[in-house]
Amino acid sequence: MDDFSYTRLGDYIGTLGSYDEILAIVLCPLLGALSDKIGPKYISIFGVFIMGISFFLYTTAKNVYPDLLFFRLLFAIGASASASMMTALLAEISSSGFKLESFFNLKTINYTSINESDLESDYILKIKPNGKLTSVIGISSGLGAIFAVSVYLPLPIKFEKRGESSLEALIHSYFIVGIVALFTSLILAFTLYSKKTSKLSIDSNLISSNEIIDSEKNYIELLKLGFQEGIKDHRISLAYLGAFVARSMTVANTVFIPLWIYNYFLETGKCSIPQNGSSDLIKDSCRDAYINAAILVGIINTIALIMAPLIGVLTDRLGNKKSIKLVSFLGSIGSIGFALIEDPTRPLTFFFGIFIGTAQIGLIITSMSLATDKDRRYNGAISGVYGLFGGLGILIISKLGGYLSDFWQGSVFFILGLFNVVLLGFSHLVDAETQK
Repeated sequence: MDDFSYTRLGDYIGTLGSYDEILAIVLCPLLGALSDKIGPKYISIFGVFIMGISFFLYTTAKNVYPDLLFFRLLFAIGASASASMMTALLAEISSSGFKLESFFNLKTINYTSINESDLESDYILKIKPNGKLTSVIGISSGLGAIFAVSVYLPLPIKFEKRGESSLEALIHSYFIVGIVALFTSLILAFTLYSKKTSKLSIDSNLISSNEIIDSEKNYIELLKLGFQEGIKDHRISLAYLGAFVARSMTVANTVFIPLWIYNYFLETGKCSIPQNGSSDLIKDSCRDAYINAAILVGIINTIALIMAPLIGVLTDRLGNKKSIKLVSFLGSIGSIGFALIEDPTRPLTFFFGIFIGTAQIGLIITSMSLATDKDRRYNGAISGVYGLFGGLGILIISKLGGYLSDFWQGSVFFILGLFNVVLLGFSHLVDAETQK
């Protein structure tokens, strides 16, 4: 790229991530409100499709600004659409009567019948433990991360071994990822559950007055309802804060851990800055940094995958409020531990990585469980605001962490530690409040 400089790598990552999340912050609440009208299924499919298209367009970028920025924003539209709908989809499935055990036992799924009295109430008051169901999302996320590290990440090197140039290898790698995304959107179009269109959902002659009123609300009114739910129910506000910290940890682990290791190798002279932007020199001179980053990120994601079902069971047994306290405590230890380590190749790094991986998946599961354990009328609005807070977390950690990491590599992890401490304190207050 014409305007690319390796000395500004941290700034590029932080700035692109910031613009990405600014757009996500704007889109997520609007998409959440829209899903209350048309259902989250179609928004999710659209999001995955747009992500696939953006991977193809990435290969045409000639410079960082505006080309790469524009394509990053296009990707952000798709990512926001698909990710922000997970909470709404989980709420729909949780309230449908679906039992995870029936899926594994290959039994016929019996959905809870919906009567008019249920429709006219704001939400069914009974809290439905859904930790195990939420953990399936966590397991899928972990499998996706491991798949990306083990399959997608080595693609450029494999293509280069076949005689392709570095640029050709990168382009073909992006093509493969784009094709997979487009194919996935096609599968979702035929298989994804939708309460709005399910024949087991509301019959056409059983539309309540609330349904009619909701359809007449504009997006701003529905968006306000998402914030109002957080004010009325502190469990929802705790879920929003959990989303903020969870998304912060996710982007820090996937973006800033490799940057941390790469900069350490530069500072210690184990890796040289490539001249003339040659990616071949990056691969040759920084191979150890690449390998160390892949190992550490892989271990963290593997721990997250292993812990997901355990945290799901724990959430159902202890309750989501106590569970989120536990995982935020682990996140505090792991993040501050990372901040104090000067050499990321030390064995102690992997010890704290276990806490990081557990907290990362634990915060996702417990915060989503808090937001979806009741059959609320405005699941889409709640999902949108949930995504907004997640986007704010990524925005702050991307820009602030990206800037400070050029001066102190441990800064981003120290900030994560503070986030977890605040979450721990607030979750304790909410738990104490509900026990009165």
